[in-house]
Formats: sequence, structure tokens, C-alpha cells
Amino acid sequence: MPNTVKHIFFSFSLIFLLASCSQNESEPKDNQIFEGYAQGNIFADSVIQNIYDFGKNSPDFQKPLADFSKSLPEYKKSVLLQFASLQNEAHLPVVETFLLDLDSEIRAVAAFAAGQIGAVRSESLIINSLKTETSPQVIEQLLIALGKCGDEKSLEIVQSYPIENQYPAVILGVSEALGNFAERNIKNVKSAERLLEILQKKDISNEISCTASYALFRLKSDLKKFDQTLITIYNSTEYIYTKSNIVKASLYSQTPVMLGFLKVILKTDSVDYRIRVNAVKALISFKYDDYSESVFPILTSKNIHEANSAAQFFYANGKTADVPKYLDYAKKSKHKLLKSKLLATALKYSKDKHSVSELIKKEFERESDIYAKAALLEALGEDIAQYRYVMHKTFFERNQVLSTSGITALSAMRNLPEFNDFAKKHSTKKENIEADFAEIFQKAILSGDAAMMALAAQTIRDERFNYASLYKNTFFVKQGLKKCVLPRDYEAYVELLKADAYLNGAEYPDFKALKLTYYQPEWSAIYSVPVKQRVKFTTTRGSFVIELDVNSAPVSVENFVRLVWEDYFDNKAFHRVVPDFVVQTGCPRGDGWGAEQTVLKSEFSMKKFEEGSVGYASSGKDTESVQWFVTLSPAYHLNGRYTNFGTVTEGMEVIHNIELGDRILDAELML
Repeated sequence: MPNTVKHIFFSFSLIFLLASCSQNESEPKDNQIFEGYAQGNIFADSVIQNIYDFGKNSPDFQKPLADFSKSLPEYKKSVLLQFASLQNEAHLPVVETFLLDLDSEIRAVAAFAAGQIGAVRSESLIINSLKTETSPQVIEQLLIALGKCGDEKSLEIVQSYPIENQYPAVILGVSEALGNFAERNIKNVKSAERLLEILQKKDISNEISCTASYALFRLKSDLKKFDQTLITIYNSTEYIYTKSNIVKASLYSQTPVMLGFLKVILKTDSVDYRIRVNAVKALISFKYDDYSESVFPILTSKNIHEANSAAQFFYANGKTADVPKYLDYAKKSKHKLLKSKLLATALKYSKDKHSVSELIKKEFERESDIYAKAALLEALGEDIAQYRYVMHKTFFERNQVLSTSGITALSAMRNLPEFNDFAKKHSTKKENIEADFAEIFQKAILSGDAAMMALAAQTIRDERFNYASLYKNTFFVKQGLKKCVLPRDYEAYVELLKADAYLNGAEYPDFKALKLTYYQPEWSAIYSVPVKQRVKFTTTRGSFVIELDVNSAPVSVENFVRLVWEDYFDNKAFHRVVPDFVVQTGCPRGDGWGAEQTVLKSEFSMKKFEEGSVGYASSGKDTESVQWFVTLSPAYHLNGRYTNFGTVTEGMEVIHNIELGDRILDAELML
């Protein structure tokens, strides 16, 4: 039986079963509650277990649906949330039925599932439901869902949806929907106008103002004519997230008025660091000489995230005349990573690259902190003349964090606009620089190191470099593929497949066809997890506590609990720190390219990513493993795209202070 037919058969069988169940409400339930379960854990119910087992076995649906004895709300909800994670169009007939359910909560979850599935049929289904729906909470979810799958005509529906004298849920739905459209690059000036209209409404909740302002900056649209409006909105609220989002949106309002506004923020030390970080980022849209003197003092800020953001800003927007300043600030800085970025900035814009490179190499040789060394090695990516030094450190230092930074630097060198001229000028009969780089990337692929293989493969398949004609034999890529251990090296494997296809003039293969073995613990391990299981993490910065939500993400939470129990996270570094976004940890390599043989299926829910939300990192749907992150501010573009399985309940101030290279000293389950 073809898979599509199987899906349709399953969908209509489920409709029939649920309908028949509802006609027998007086009959006893044919489910089983297992012993040893944690109170409130829904997975002690055998029916809910079977619903999740169907998802695990999808698309075969070989297991009978005998455990369904009644169409109880919790069963319907579980079915719909499974569909939201599976994202298969064949499930829409069931979703359509649930959109007509008498229970508004079920209709809301059905709307969420329709948006997650995101097919063309979802769009028409959602629009038809909007015409008759009366529940504000369901309308909210229908609008949000439409933003995930609708076209330009659907955008018009949302833009014109009435918000005067409306329930807050509906206004919230319009706001988030416009943000979802923007993520898919479906937008126009009417979206900005509608969001600004919402933000100027009196007595709107903080939740609405945050959601609307978040959608506004995600539009990435020209907001010049709204500069004064943005400033007025900023000054009229005390809500930190709304203020921060407005400052992010100011990036798209390059006017003298907005420049003055941003300068005032940078001069105000009492402003939350996230706002000042975003003010620095927003200045990129202005002329360097108009703002640089306002940013230099931020390099000495007591808040290292502000200082690092200023250094990153100069790295992206510096100029040669200020190289002495970059070097001076680097010399005075006592913070290793800040110094590294300032040295990288000086090297990037210096005319005397040799002297700056020599300074960086001296710092590298005497530095002991591995992340500072990695930053210094990566900084040399601005000087092609250092490629042999970087190559040696990449392949012989025998540290994965350094090797990743080294191959990143070598790839950056190959991407420099002056590479071809440099290669022609300095190549000889005995030394061909272009050939040297080709050999470097080939060696990286043959190394068997996941990060080096992936990054080298990305460079090789860049059509600008014409490696397809440079390599006479491409068998080394297939050798690299054989060195990959799946599912651990999934990302590297995919990049190598792309490189192999490019070098051989073939089309990219269907990566979805890759068969991965997914982790599935015993149900007894899942239903024994307390509903609000807490985990205490002690780090080099202090302690924080996470509360896990097993009912929203059962396998993800059980896996996390197991890893804590096994002391897996002890001594793991925070390898990624993005101010006002996330801190991330759990990587066994320490560079963000690590995973284990345990791969999880995504478990999407209706939970939003707020400040302190805990999610699994992934390289695409159903690729989660051991890396996880904590959001530092609301991050609504992650909603429904990443597994949200917990919340920080204590110590958020500690997380805000975490820096790259800080470590988890201990993780323990709390009773």
C-alpha cells in the first residue's frame, strides 16, 4: 500500500473511531494506568502511549488503534500534537474534523496542527474556519497558523482583520501571524502599519506589545518614516522586551532622529544591557564617522556582553584609520575574548597585516584558555599569508575546538576578495597556493573530524572557487562519507553529500531519505518523571534551576533526565553565547559540532519561547541530540520549530552573566 494511501486510511479510520467512541460515553474506558507513575504525568495512560507510538512508527501505521475507547479531550489533544510534530499533509482530514469539535480548546490545538503541517490545503482549511469561528482563543491560533502557511492573499486577510474592540487573544494572533509571514518573507508596508497601530493602542498588555514589536523588527522593512513613532512607543513603555524589540527595529529606520535616539541609549548606563547591545547593532545602518565615537566607550563597559557587541560591531564596520585605536583597546583589555576580537578587527583593516598577525601569533602561543586561543586562530583568517601557520595548528594541535577554528579561518581566507591576486603573486613552480588550499580542504575531509569535514565541504561546493575542475579525482569525498558515523555526524554527512553532488555535476540527493535510528525509551522511564522535575546546574558563574515539562516533550525530557543522571553535562562548556538571544551547551566537542548516537525526534508544542525557555538545538527537524539552549529574551521565531521542554525558574541572572567557555561543574536532579 503506498504511503499516501496509508496516511489517508489512518486518518479516516481515526475519524471513524473517535466518532464511534463519542457515541458510547457511558461505557467504561478501555485504557490502563500503569503503576509507578508520577502524579500528573499523562503518559501513564496506555491510550496516550499508543497515540505517541503511532507517531513513532509513522508512516506505516501498522499498530491497531484498539486502545482508543473514548474520544476524550486529552486523547484528541495528544493526536493533534503528534500531527503538529509529524507535519504530514495526509493528516489534514483528521485536523479538519477536529476544527469542528465542540470543545474550543481542541479546535485551538487543531488550528496549531494545521499551521504546523503547513500545506496548501492547510491554508484553505484555516481560512474557512476563520469565517465561522467565534472563540477568541481559537481565532488567535487560526491567525497564527495562517501566518505559517498562507500566501499574499492570506496576508491581506490578517492585515485587515478587525482589531478594534477585539479580545486581546485576537490582537495577539494578528501580531504573531504578521511575524510568521515575515519569517517567510511575505510582507509589505501594511504589515508595519498594522503592527504600529497595535503598539499605539491604549492599555494593551505587555504580551501583546512584546509580540507586536517582535514581529515589527522581524519584518526587516524600511521604517524611516516611522522613526518618531518608534521613539514614542519606546518611551511609553517600561516593558524591557518591547523596548528592546523597538531598538532592534530601529536598524531599519536610518534617520538623523533615530541616530540621536540610539546615541542617548548608549550614553545611559542604567539601561538594560540587552537594549544597549541592540542599540550598537542598530548603528550599522549609519555612516561610521557619525557614530563610532559613541561606540568606542562601550568597549570598556562593565558588562562584557556590551563590550563584546561593540568589538563585533567594529569588526564588521571598521576602517583603516582607526586601527591604532583597535590595537590600543586590545592592549588595555583584560578580557581575553574581547582582546581577540579587537586584534582580529585590527588585522582585518590594517595595511600592515604582517605586524598585526605576528602580534596575534604571540598571543596565541602564550595563551592557555582554549576558547581564547580558538578566537585568535580564527582571527588569522584575515591574513592569507598566515595559511601555513594556521594549517599546522589546525591539523596538529589535536584539539577539536582549535581544529574547528582553524578550518574556519582557512575557509575565510579562501573567501577573501584578494585571494586570487595573492595566489597569483606569491605562487611559484614549487608552491601553488590555490593547489595548497585544495589539498588542505581535501585533507580536512579525510580527517574524519565532523566539523572539519563539514566546513571544508561547504567551501569546496562554492561555485565561485571552481573546485569541480580543480580536483582530478573526487573519490576522497566518498571516503569522507564512509568516515561519518550516523546519526552522530549527520550534519557533516549532509554537507559531504552536497559537495559530492557538486563535484560530479549531479543534483542534491533527497536528505529526507536518510534513515536515522531514533531514541525511544521505555514508557516506564517516561511516566516515572515528575511533571515538574527540577534540575540544578552549578556553573563557573553560579547556579540556576530548570523545571522540565515532560507532558509537552516526553522523550526529550526523559533523555535530558537520563543525561543528568549519568553526569553527562558535567564539565561541558557553554560553547555559544549570543547576547539577547541564547546561551548553548551540551556539546561533547565543545565547538557546537558534537552529538551522540542518541538522536531524538522533534516534539513541537504550543509553548512559546520566552526568556528562560529551554530548548534542544538541532540542525533541522528530527535531529536533536544532546545540545540545548536557554533563551535570554523572547524568541518567537523559534516557536513550533524547536523542542521547548523546560523553563528556568531560578538563577536567570546567572545565565545572563554566562560567557563563552564557562562550564557546567555539576548537574543534579532535585527532589
